[in-house]
Order: sequence, then structure tokens, then C-alpha cells
Amino acid sequence: MAVAIFLLVLLLTAYAWLIAFYSTGWNALKETKLEGTLHPIQISLVIAMRNEASQVEGFFKSLEEQNFPKEYLDLVVVNDHSTDNTWTLLESMKNRFPNLLLLQLQDFLGKEAPVLSYKKKALELGIAHSSGELIVSTDADCRFPTDWLLQLALFYQQKQACFIAAPVRIQSTRSLVSIFQTLDFITLQGITAASVQKKFHALCNGANLAYSRKAYDEVNGFAGIDHLASGDDLLLMQKITEKHPNSVYYFKSKYVTVNTEPVKSWKEFWNQRVRWASKSNHYKDWNIKLVLLMVYLLNLGLLAGSLYSLFSGHHFFLFLLLFVAKFLIEYGFVDRVARFFKQENLLLYFFILQPLHVIYMVSAGTMGMIGGFEWKGRKIKK
Repeated sequence: MAVAIFLLVLLLTAYAWLIAFYSTGWNALKETKLEGTLHPIQISLVIAMRNEASQVEGFFKSLEEQNFPKEYLDLVVVNDHSTDNTWTLLESMKNRFPNLLLLQLQDFLGKEAPVLSYKKKALELGIAHSSGELIVSTDADCRFPTDWLLQLALFYQQKQACFIAAPVRIQSTRSLVSIFQTLDFITLQGITAASVQKKFHALCNGANLAYSRKAYDEVNGFAGIDHLASGDDLLLMQKITEKHPNSVYYFKSKYVTVNTEPVKSWKEFWNQRVRWASKSNHYKDWNIKLVLLMVYLLNLGLLAGSLYSLFSGHHFFLFLLLFVAKFLIEYGFVDRVARFFKQENLLLYFFILQPLHVIYMVSAGTMGMIGGFEWKGRKIKK
């Protein structure tokens, strides 16, 4: 037991260094609103939708409020086998958006269509039918600040960026599942920003991305990752980072932060996180692999040790101290990121939910490597 505790303390020490490293990356990113002249640029906003009838009106209303010139916006929506009235609602938007192109994914798939990569196929189809110099990706349940597209275009032009990851904020409700996933997501967003700023490893979220068509074409789009159920965001980012390591950025600004809804149940949350974790076997970047392994082993050690101490009566206060240490290591970093997203009020729950978070990290990480999941009505087996 002494050896196990020693190894756990070593892991916790390494974790403290890692969080401090991420903190310096987050702090180095200055929040900005870009000024200057926007040179004419065509943006292709490409969206894959599946059973999003409840989101269509709100999504397009948010787009209508954009300050970006409408004549330079190329909007492509690909319907991915929706079983509700998503398609009918999309067609009703054509009068409001003259540049709207609607595509049915099933019209372009053969009988041998891969069952694990529908979203990538939908995005690939949409991009192939678009013409913009800059491709922007988001989700149907996202809502945008009015300068979102304008700021992304300015950032792209001023930085000559090949890939831009931008902030995503979950609009938390009072439910426990909403609070839990929001706190988890705040941490992920901070790590995403810091890792990109430090050029340590590639992370992003598909709800708020932009990349140049040239870079997309240079890496042959989703080729090589198109058989995977997830990874239309991060795995594409990794391909572009390999080709253009100094042209990949995180744009830290409230003016490009998109808002998205939390999933509504623990089952949905579980399936979403297992889907995200399922990408880990396909990362080429050893930095992120080692980070994920270290975090997984740390949480596994805390969980196993805590269970042992509860049933044996030994070392209970020691493992309680280790839990408190993990909380203190994370708190300062999470607090700064939460303040950027104006969600610092949720930190009241941060310590209380630590045991649940450890269980979730171990179980979702394990199932992501070996199990399957359900998403958008599809059951995916690994």
C-alpha cells in the first residue's frame, strides 16, 4: 500500500505541474476585440443537422443578427437522416436566407455507407458544395454574439490562420447534470485554450471552429479519419497542425464565444462524453496521449484508494487529504476560466462534485476505450 500511495503522490505532483503549465497558457492569452478593415472574404458556414427541429428557428434567428455582410456568407446545411420535421423547417428558411443551400445526406450516400461517420460525411458533403475561403463549423443548438463571424474573419486575415479554435459556453440550468457538465466543460475549455497557446497538443470543440479551405484541401479533409464516429473537430485539427504548426490559434474573446445548451439527462451526458473519449485511441500526438494517461491513472488511483479506505478503515484521512489537494490544484485555474465565461457562481459546487467527477473520469475513459455509445438515435459499437 505504501508503494501505491507513493506513486499516487507522484502522479498528483505531476498533475500540479500540468495544471500550473495550463494556467500560464491561459493567462498568456489576452481577451481581445479586433479592429481594422475587413477585406472582402467569402465565409462558408457548414452545418450538419440531425433531428434539430426544436433548434432551427433559434439558430437562424441568431444568424440573422450577425454583423457580417450577408452577401459574403455562404450557408450550407446538410440534413443527416432526420426523422422529425427538421427538413421542412429548413426549407421554410430559404426566403430569409437567399444564400442558403440545403442538402440531404442520404441522396449522396451509396448502399455501403459507413455507419460510424455520418457527421463527417455530412460536413464533407457540405464543404464540397461550398465555395468560401474560410470554413466555419458550429452546431444547431448554438447561439452567437453579433460580431461572431466578423471577428473570426478579421482574426483569420490578421493572423493568416489555417485553423482557429474559439470558446464555447454551456448555458447552465439549475439541474445537477447541467451544473456538473458545465464545470467539466469549463475545465476542458481552459485546457483547450492553454494547450493551443502553448503549442503543447491540439484540442478544440466542433461547436466553434474555423479553418481555411486551402488547409482543409492540403490535408485531404477527413480522409484517414472518416471511418471514426467522432473527431470531425479535434482529429481534423491534428491533421492541420501537423502541416501548419505555427498557424493554429485559439481566439480568446467574448465576441466569438458561442453559447450552447447542456444535455438534459445523465444518459445523454454519459453517451456524449464516451463519444468524446472514443477518439483517444486515434490521437497521433504523444503529448495528449501521455496527459490523458496520467489524468486517467490519477483518478483511478484516487477512486481505488478511496474505496479501499472506506471498506478497510485504513488511510481514510490520507485519501481525503489527496482529494482536497486535487481540488486545490485545480481550483485557481478553473476559477480564472469560469470568470471569463461569467460562470464563477458554479464554483460553489466544485468541491462537492469532486468524488462524482473522479468516478466519471474513470468510467467514461474506460468505456471510451473499450465500449460503445448511443448518439442522435444511433447505437455505435467500437
